[in-house]
Amino acid sequence: WVLLDFWASWCGHCRQAMPELQATVKKFKKLKVYGIAVSDEIEDTKKAISNLNITWPVMTDPEGESARAYGINAIPAMILFSPDGKIAARDFNVTNLESLLEEKMQ
Repeated sequence: WVLLDFWASWCGHCRQAMPELQATVKKFKKLKVYGIAVSDEIEDTKKAISNLNITWPVMTDPEGESARAYGINAIPAMILFSPDGKIAARDFNVTNLESLLEEKMQ
């Protein structure tokens, strides 16, 4: 299971979601998270990774091309991929993530 988390250092809702996302990552060992910092300055992203104690890989996309490729118009946004590489869920937020994972990982 792979979760793409589209976020930015300047996004207040993104920053607020990080503690809950970190708790969910610890609970679901089969889940791999990759952050994509979109429309953000690389130095600001690096500072946020440190300040928020983000432990998963974060890719930078200053131009927001990856978000556009997935049809994402606003952040925070998440896409969950199943082990077969197909999109299992999108258009959900961190508050729904744990119940979504419990449902999908059965």
